[in-house]
Amino acid sequence: MPFWRRRKHPDYIVVGLGNPGPEYEHTRHNVGFMAVETLAGMFPRPRWRYRWSALTAELAFDPAKSMPPPPNADVAVSEELERIRERCGTEKRRLLVIKPQTYMNRSGRALAKITQANPGVPFVVISDDVNLPWGKLRLRERGSAGGHKGLADIIGALGGKEDFPRIRIGIGGGELEDISDYVLEELTGDELAEARRFAMAAAVKALEIACLGYETAVSGDFLV
Repeated sequence: MPFWRRRKHPDYIVVGLGNPGPEYEHTRHNVGFMAVETLAGMFPRPRWRYRWSALTAELAFDPAKSMPPPPNADVAVSEELERIRERCGTEKRRLLVIKPQTYMNRSGRALAKITQANPGVPFVVISDDVNLPWGKLRLRERGSAGGHKGLADIIGALGGKEDFPRIRIGIGGGELEDISDYVLEELTGDELAEARRFAMAAAVKALEIACLGYETAVSGDFLV
């Protein structure tokens, strides 16, 4: 029996925020979903299934084996993945990636179920951020929602808990009077390609947090 099936709970959980449904798939608001999909794609044959009001996939990370970089990854991404793998030691890890299906503003409903089913398991949340310039990544170990309704709902559903790391992907637009149309606008062409590149950088940083810890990840290089 594989080692991850013998364990009741994962070692780390990576949560990407977004809205379910094909109409939202390529929008700015869904870069968190793009990030966890990219992370899952670094592992062979990830199997998504629905539970805890979310789509989830279990990933078996074995530092003894090289990780193939995701499609369209540049040399920097490949080198960073190899560096993370080499520094992770020899212990295998079970990661769980999550895409809440409760819609962005009700992300806390899924997170409450996930944390109840996996008590004490650390997690990181990946989300978009209109208050950051397009493509800028920012890590925070704890803090308020910063105006993000998905993060606000998570904090509320967890009883005010704010001490969990989050990776914010800048999508710009914070200066707009009404951002609702902007964040839900479908991306195409170069903008979509750039969003996927930002999501890939966030996915690599999430893996670094899960394997090496927040302090190591925040002091390392950012791939955007």
